[in-house]
Amino acid sequence: MNIRDRQILQIALPSIVSNITIPLLGMIDVAIVGHMGSPAYIGAVAVGSMIFNLVYWLFGFLRMGSSGLTSQALGRRDLTEIASILARSVFIAFSIALLLILLQIPMKWASFALIGPTEDVVPFASTYFNIVIWGAPAVLGLYSMLGWFIGMQNTRFPMFISIMQNVVNILASLTLVYGFGMKIEGVAMGTVIAQYAGFIVALGLVVRYYGRLFRGGRKGGCEPLFHISRSTSGSRHPLREYRDDATLSVFLLFHGWFCLRWRGPRRKGLWRQKHYRLPRDTAQTLDVDTHRRNGLYLIIYNRWTADRRPPDG
Repeated sequence: MNIRDRQILQIALPSIVSNITIPLLGMIDVAIVGHMGSPAYIGAVAVGSMIFNLVYWLFGFLRMGSSGLTSQALGRRDLTEIASILARSVFIAFSIALLLILLQIPMKWASFALIGPTEDVVPFASTYFNIVIWGAPAVLGLYSMLGWFIGMQNTRFPMFISIMQNVVNILASLTLVYGFGMKIEGVAMGTVIAQYAGFIVALGLVVRYYGRLFRGGRKGGCEPLFHISRSTSGSRHPLREYRDDATLSVFLLFHGWFCLRWRGPRRKGLWRQKHYRLPRDTAQTLDVDTHRRNGLYLIIYNRWTADRRPPDG
């Protein structure tokens, strides 16, 4: 195994483990409420998780934007800009989280109107929503930090944080539900505790291992992140119709592998070294516009799954 392959594995393997642990937070809540004696609890967690997954997905640019911009700054060895990117991203994350908290009531009832839960689910789902919404600053702030870690070519920290969050969520939810006799409130509070635990640990890792980067002034504005948001959080996701399809999971897995295989090392600047030098035509191909690249992926995916789609009507 050559140097390039080892570096790719060091980035890719922790990312794979982190992505595997993402669905566990919701699964843990469902597993706990499934023993409470009423299907309404399961429905409440399902509705609440659906709302927050949708809302937080809209702000995925905080993670992807931080990752790309940090990788570029790292390739230029611009340490001041590296620190500024994280500071700006976290500031934007907290601002968005504050807005979500202020608008939580209209957002909750608009979501219920769209999803249409049954009458016995609505009170529990409302309770779950009212508690978990207060974890928005931790979730969005953690998005920024995880993207920044990935941009720094450090995927071990996100893997550690993801595993730690699941462990804290299990312990906190079980303690609150079975130790203090709570119901849906205990599950929701366990989720929020895990979210803030992940954010605090991420902040501690930044201070402990990258604190020296934040000594000195800051420069630049927030425009680059919002520019990236237009590409990463569009209002209509072309694949949402098939988001639960197994073939889509495989497709996105190979998409992620491609990004780690080429984009990460190239943005970091390692492609300039001898063992990362690419043919001229290949390098030009890898620099195509994001929308054009995603369009090509969609064409391939649509052709692949054309015979698997349900008939209209």
